[in-house]
This record gives sequence, structure tokens and C-alpha cells, in this order.
Amino acid sequence: PNGETQKCKEGFACIGSASPPRPCDSGTYATTPGSISCIDCAPGKYAAFNASVECTECSDDAYQQHSNASSCKNVKAGYYRSGPTTQVMCPAGKSGSGGSASCKDCQKGWFQELPGDITCRECPIGWGNIANGSTSCNAVPPGSYSKFGNILECQVGHFCKGKANNQTACEAGRYA
Repeated sequence: PNGETQKCKEGFACIGSASPPRPCDSGTYATTPGSISCIDCAPGKYAAFNASVECTECSDDAYQQHSNASSCKNVKAGYYRSGPTTQVMCPAGKSGSGGSASCKDCQKGWFQELPGDITCRECPIGWGNIANGSTSCNAVPPGSYSKFGNILECQVGHFCKGKANNQTACEAGRYA
């Protein structure tokens, strides 16, 4: 106004005195008054609106691998967030609900053979495992029995045939 030269405001770029101020596009910003160009938001950050003064970091349940972004992407189920720029598929033996949650080990008696899954599966009858984070189940061997998918050693005074058989108490006068 009045023929005075004015500095370009934050969030805008001014190429020259003959050109009107141009608001920074979404995905870009300008923090300094008098900027001649807008700067792309770095990966892991975004600017949702035009004329942004700064970029916002992605929330704990989202990521953005590209620069110049106007939004972040939600972490998908079966994945976990590894910093603001990356989502990583949960490995086999784990399940993931996505968002800000980390992948969880399958509990004893449960397994998951595929990466990127959202649930673990229970070992079938006569099969089990002895560790969290299992990718498979094993047949219950003789001398052991299965309880809720956990393989347990046969107790004193009992015998165990393995597979889907329960432990059986020894008859009077016999021992195992």
C-alpha cells in the first residue's frame, strides 16, 4: 500500500516486487519473512494447509516416507511403526494391530507362520510349542502331554503316550 515495499510474510514466497506473494502449497513451508521460495517438508513430517510456517511430525500411529507431504499414512494392521518415516511388517511368530502398537509375540501354545498377520493361531490338539514367538507347532512326543497348546513333561506317577493323549496316572503297584 502507498507504494511501499513490504516483506513477504511467513508461509509465503515472493519472487520479486512485481509479483504478488504466493502462499506455500500444502506439503511445503516458509519460516522466514521475505522468503523467495517454499521448502518441502522432510520425510516423517507434513504440512496439511497452504501458507504453512512449519511442518508437523507424524503422530505415533502414522508415518510418511516421502518429502513434500500434506498428510501422514496410518500404520496398517500387521505392521509396526519404526520412526516417523517407516512402517515395518511384523515378522512370523508375531501379530500386530497397527497404529502405535508394537508387534506382539505369539504366546506359548499359539503360532503364526506368516509375516504381516494380525492374529496368532492356536496349536491343534496333539501339537504344541514351548516358546513365545513360535512360527509352528510340534507334535507332542512320548513322555509329554499338551495342555492349552503348551507341551509339558509327564509328571511323576503318570505315563504319557504323546500326541493328543493326556497324561494317565499309573495303576497301583506300577510307576513311570
